[in-house]
Amino acid sequence: MKVARTVRGGGKDRGVILPESHLSLYNFKNIVDLMFDKLEKRDPNHFAVRQYKKFRLAASKTLKSILVSCGARLTPFDIGEIRDVISCKGCK
Repeated sequence: MKVARTVRGGGKDRGVILPESHLSLYNFKNIVDLMFDKLEKRDPNHFAVRQYKKFRLAASKTLKSILVSCGARLTPFDIGEIRDVISCKGCK
């Protein structure tokens, strides 16, 4: 296994040493990353940008765990009646 250089992200050295085979995965940007890049260009101090940066610092398994937990917490909103109650239609 070849050891790759230290990966840098966001102008800061994260001190992460990765095998060469993982560099492309680490540097890959998905559509959500691109959305936050665009938002950061408009408003670098935006609350969502700051939170997303913290989220992205986590390891792969931790990220998956966070997403699973969020999905479980948001499950009640799959019920139409609950969405109606919290929407403007339900506000009187």
